[in-house]
Amino acid sequence: MAVQRNNSSHNLRSQSRNQFSFPKISAFSWGNFDQWLTAINSLLEDIPALEVSTTIVEEITPEIFIPWEIYQDIYQISPVYLQERAIDPSLCDRYLDLRRRLELQYALLLVNPKSKLYNSRLKLEVQADLPILAKHSSNWLDITPRLPSPESLSDSDQKTLHQLLEEPQFLATLRQLGKLKDILDRKDLNTQKIASKTSIDNKITPDITYAQTLIKIDGKIDNRYSQEILDLNIQQQENIIELHNKGILSGEKQWHQLFKFVLIVIRNWGFRD
Repeated sequence: MAVQRNNSSHNLRSQSRNQFSFPKISAFSWGNFDQWLTAINSLLEDIPALEVSTTIVEEITPEIFIPWEIYQDIYQISPVYLQERAIDPSLCDRYLDLRRRLELQYALLLVNPKSKLYNSRLKLEVQADLPILAKHSSNWLDITPRLPSPESLSDSDQKTLHQLLEEPQFLATLRQLGKLKDILDRKDLNTQKIASKTSIDNKITPDITYAQTLIKIDGKIDNRYSQEILDLNIQQQENIIELHNKGILSGEKQWHQLFKFVLIVIRNWGFRD
């Protein structure tokens, strides 16, 4: 059984170094410069917190980010979909929240004049819906969805979806939501497995995040442990906590290096003549 430590700086887990591909500027152009600033802005939005999670898995598989597939998976989430899939009721709100956040990100692009998806005709209508979409509540389900359907054969929808999957901010959100959905899928599967058990066997259950630590830039530290860790024996608990603590140390080093990198970028670009 393999042990996976998701050492994430700025809420992007251990693969954070590969999640942002900065454009190589061989010759200066405003288009490349704007793309560079967008990538930097995405980093700055996530830097204020370091999140480290420790998950036990049976096999470590490489992470493959396929925007189209993740978009399709999240787009189809609805109360009917969850009922048909027999998703554990305790997880339904969290699944629906993924769909809400995707709709919110699209709405923000529709009202952003700098976005290729900016729609002046829908601006006022979308702005009226933003306060509802921004809140975690069931009211947002009453709003007319605007995300383009991945199953639509309309040329207009296909063009919009193509543009949407090229937006850096939307892709960053999509990647994050895809990871959260994977976690929920595993948790739902494990919930079903645990429900089918008649007794506790004190074995480590794979695909469960046993420990999570969130360190904020203001010094606040939030430690969380799954309830399942209490079912393990003392030695297993100590092994998991030791691995988790090592992950925190590694994550902090990466976090500090990221801070230095951003400061260098700001200094080099902010004070150029």
